[in-house]
Amino acid sequence: MERHQLSPLGVLLFALPLAFSFFLPKILLEPSGTGDAEKSVQRLVRYSFTLKNTTSEHLTDIRFSTFSPVPETPYQSVVSIDASHEFQTVLDELGNQKLVFDVSGLSPFSSLNVVITAKVALWSAGRANWQSSGVFSSVRDTASPMSLPELIRQTNVRWEGESDQQWLRSVVGWTSETLERLPYQSRPIGLSETIRNQGGDCTEFMGVLHALAADRGLSSIGVSGFISRQQSKLLKPEDLHNWNLIQSGNRWLLGDAYYEQASGSADHYIAFDLIPPARMAEPITHRFSISNSKIDVSMN
Repeated sequence: MERHQLSPLGVLLFALPLAFSFFLPKILLEPSGTGDAEKSVQRLVRYSFTLKNTTSEHLTDIRFSTFSPVPETPYQSVVSIDASHEFQTVLDELGNQKLVFDVSGLSPFSSLNVVITAKVALWSAGRANWQSSGVFSSVRDTASPMSLPELIRQTNVRWEGESDQQWLRSVVGWTSETLERLPYQSRPIGLSETIRNQGGDCTEFMGVLHALAADRGLSSIGVSGFISRQQSKLLKPEDLHNWNLIQSGNRWLLGDAYYEQASGSADHYIAFDLIPPARMAEPITHRFSISNSKIDVSMN
């Protein structure tokens, strides 16, 4: 049987209809405006702790645990976590993940450095088809109006006709313009005092935005973490920041009243701790824990 070989032109004419039939349905069926929301960027973050034996004793059976990037949120997904020492992961009911290190012993007055490296995929506008779990499921339909100062209640009324996204932009802008941004406060100020003094740190801004969302009938949670616009970054304790995730239908909107950010460009927010409404007024002091009080721990 004689075999015939297509010429280059024949191959091209044969392949074009097949390629067109393959890509055309995708072009026609892809929803407008969803392409960018599904693209992610990957960022590498590194952070470390020093464990120091402050005694002349040889200390044994030491357990050190610390926070890590939240495995899954509408805006992020952890790709990998590596550390200088072996560890186990523990996931709580909210969806937060801790890293647990078991250290066999520390000599008198000696130190141990624990270095953690995490690679995280981040989405700028959130994932439309993301399946909720943990606190994102339990917080649904639990929003209730809070006791708000009249200034906030009257302010919130003016945005009643706006969509949730428009409302978030408006209210984030109003909060940033009305309240003075103060540096970190070791003692939580509280909502009433924040409004009365017209200022607070990122924890207070998070609380004000949560109260405004609750008054509108929207569920929200707090987030504690870090901001990184770089492809790789060394995290420092003073960079810890708080913001909000607010539920709008089947989506979660990111709102940061302190830095006047309202979704749309959120691929530099890395969540380390999801904060339910009941815990928003508490100081963020749960970055790490140690089983032996004779050991000093510091984040470098």
